[in-house]
Amino acid sequence: MTLFETIRAKGISYFVTDEDIYAEVLREVETDVRRDGLWARALADSDMDNDKARAAYIRLRAGALKDEVSVFISELGKVELENFRQRNDALQVAETEVAEMGRQLQASIAEAERSASESKIKAEEAVANLQRESRAAIAKAETALRYSRASMVSTESDLQTVRREFFAQNQSLTTYRWITWTLVSAVALVIFLISIGVLRIMWSK
Repeated sequence: MTLFETIRAKGISYFVTDEDIYAEVLREVETDVRRDGLWARALADSDMDNDKARAAYIRLRAGALKDEVSVFISELGKVELENFRQRNDALQVAETEVAEMGRQLQASIAEAERSASESKIKAEEAVANLQRESRAAIAKAETALRYSRASMVSTESDLQTVRREFFAQNQSLTTYRWITWTLVSAVALVIFLISIGVLRIMWSK
């Protein structure tokens, strides 16, 4: 992993030391990665001595690498800052959506509570109406029962009166028949006596 890959992986908070810089330069040298411009300057400063030029190149490349790392970290910081802003914006949008969902949920809950309350009130009103109707029906039934009982008592009283009148009329009829029979018997007896008297008179002549 190169130094730049390490910085990218660990983030801009990663502290790059001189050791990291020279280690990266050494890795480049050992893998024959060389900056021609810096190598030419190193040769020029070393009077074309390869060994001295190699040491000079390492110093020059280390200085250049420090500048490159600074620029890389700066650009990476800008990218991370932009990513942070995007994440922050997305978070704010999510928070707004969550808040809106919360308000909608609260409104739904409030509506459900109102509906439940209205349903409860309607149910209570229906029960109250049913109770009133039941009490009214019971009162009507009790009144009708009282009237029925009163009618039964009146009818029984009338029946007793009729019975008494019938018994009285029956007694009167019996008495009338007895008187009639007595009168008829008396008249018959008178007629019989008169007839005997008449016969006696006729026989005496």
